[in-house]
Amino acid sequence: MLERIWKQIERNRFTVVLPIALLGVWLYCVGCTPTTASPLNPAVRVTAAELEIDFLSWQAQQEVMLKRFDLSRQEIEGQKEQWAAFQEVLMKLSTGAVADLPGLMQLLLGGGFVGLLADRLRASGVIGKQKAIIKKTERT
Repeated sequence: MLERIWKQIERNRFTVVLPIALLGVWLYCVGCTPTTASPLNPAVRVTAAELEIDFLSWQAQQEVMLKRFDLSRQEIEGQKEQWAAFQEVLMKLSTGAVADLPGLMQLLLGGGFVGLLADRLRASGVIGKQKAIIKKTERT
């Protein structure tokens, strides 16, 4: 029985072999998807859909980074405003008269206000350091 089948295949070899070979070529062409190295991780090869996901991920990371820069700028501006207020209080204290009771009250209240500003500046620095530590631990 197998000999008859083999003889038929030998007699009609191109009729049998060519469709099988073309089926293999077709499967190769359909199954071969183009890939490229991922820009985020060059060791990994990605398809077009995965590349789009990588791009969207990168874009979201950039937006987060821009927000961080904006927050840092706002923090610096707040510190500048606090420093300007502190300097203004110092200027008022240095020009006020301390010999009389209103001058003494001005000195005490001004000193308390300066102390309050100094505490706020120190607290802002401590909080800023804590935020930096948290950001470092989030990155790793």
